[in-house]
Amino acid sequence: MKPLPSIFGALLVAAAGCSDSPGAGVSLSEMPLELHVECAAPGGTEPGDRWTCPDLVQVACDATDTGVPVVSPEDTMCDVRDFSVSHPEPLTLGTHPISVRDADDSELCTSKVEVRRASELELVPKHVSLWPPNHKLHEIRVTDCVEIRGACAGETLSPRFIWVSSDEPADARGDGHHAPDISVSADCKQLSLRSERQGPSDGRVYTLGVRLVDAAGDAYETSCTVSVDHDQRGRAAVGGSQAYRLELDGSTPGIPGCVDDDAFLL
Repeated sequence: MKPLPSIFGALLVAAAGCSDSPGAGVSLSEMPLELHVECAAPGGTEPGDRWTCPDLVQVACDATDTGVPVVSPEDTMCDVRDFSVSHPEPLTLGTHPISVRDADDSELCTSKVEVRRASELELVPKHVSLWPPNHKLHEIRVTDCVEIRGACAGETLSPRFIWVSSDEPADARGDGHHAPDISVSADCKQLSLRSERQGPSDGRVYTLGVRLVDAAGDAYETSCTVSVDHDQRGRAAVGGSQAYRLELDGSTPGIPGCVDDDAFLL
C-alpha cells in the first residue's frame, strides 16, 4: 500500500458530531421470557417421594412462555396452580439455574434452562445516501450501516467499524478541496463522512467494513456503502476501485487503532 498523504494525520481525532453513546442506538423490545410448570406425568410414574425436574430445558430467546415438565412422586397429585419457577433475572442468552417451588416456596426440584438464539446471528448491510454534496460531514453509526438480526434481548455484543474506503481521492479536481473526508471516533463505532464528489466523475461511494463480536467470541463481518450521487437526475453514484482505504486497527499510518471499551447490551 502506498504511503498516505499527510492530510490523513488529521484523522486521529474523534468524528465531528459523533455522540459518545455506547451501542450506537441498538435496542430490542422483546417480551421477557416466562417459565411455568407442566405436569409431565400426573400422579407419578415411579416409586419414591421425590419430585423430578428435567436436567436441562432448552428454549429460543424469542419465546415468551416455556413449560418446565416435572414428574410428581408416586401417589402424589401434580397441580400446576400450586407451583412456580424461580430463576435469576433476567433469562438472557446462556444457561441459568432454575428451581420449581410449591405454594409454601419450598424447593421441589432443580434444573437448568439454556436460552439459545432462535436463528443464526446475521449482519444485513444497509445503504446510505448523502445529499446535497455541500462538503459537510455526516455522522454514520454502526446501526446506520448494518441491521443486526437474530440477536437476543440483553445479549452482550460489540460491533464496530474496522475499515473504510472511498472510490475517490480525498482531495482532487472538482471536489471542493475539503479534507479530510473521513473522521473516526475513538471507539470506531461512529464515522463522519464528507458529502462531496468530484464534479467530472460519476459520484462517490464510501465502503464501510463492520465486525461484530458476541460474548462467546464469535465474529461476524460485512460491509455497507454510503454514496454521494453526482446529481439528482437519475445519475446514481457508481462504485469504482478504491482510491484509498483506511484500516482502523492501527496498521494505517496516521490512523490509531480503536480504543477498547465495554460491549453494550441489546
